[in-house]
Amino acid sequence: DLATGSKADTIKSVSLTHLGASTLSGNALETLSLTGGAAIASGTFAVTQSAGITTAGSIPTALTLNLAGLVGAVTATSDQYTKLTINSAANATVAALDFTKVTALDVAGAGVTTISALTSLGATAAITSTGGGVTITSALGNDQSFTGGAGKETISIGATTKAITTGDGDDIVAVTASFGAGSVDAGLGSDTLTMTAADAITASAST
Repeated sequence: DLATGSKADTIKSVSLTHLGASTLSGNALETLSLTGGAAIASGTFAVTQSAGITTAGSIPTALTLNLAGLVGAVTATSDQYTKLTINSAANATVAALDFTKVTALDVAGAGVTTISALTSLGATAAITSTGGGVTITSALGNDQSFTGGAGKETISIGATTKAITTGDGDDIVAVTASFGAGSVDAGLGSDTLTMTAADAITASAST
């Protein structure tokens, strides 16, 4: 973007198809649309801090990410975003998300969104799925909450402290450690819960 300390940045929307490794140095981005291949993932996309004016209230704190196909890692090293909304009209995959300051992650759209790695997200982030569903390969943080909808949710949790709900779809929850103060409610549908025998005994004893 302008990258000058005397003016504000101006690029609010970026749309790329079959991208290579890409970077935007700017503080004004609000909408990012990325389309990767059907079988081969595109490159990565990074938003970095620019020298543009960043006075309070002048830069967005919410980013909408429209996904299609297979897309590489998306990162924001500027740390300005506290809310990330992902829309997938059809099934789509993003290799990783790195948004350290995001406290609200909303996943929507008719397709199932696959997030192969949550490299970094706010430690207490609230994750909400309202569309076709979401698959998050890496385990959620123990203090991160999850609220699913009617889609197919696939998540992994450890010693969660939150009341995890996956909604009414046919959901899959992998439990990798004994619950903390948290719980899982898989709702209606044909759901699958996996855990070790030891963790199952511990969970049974606490109910």
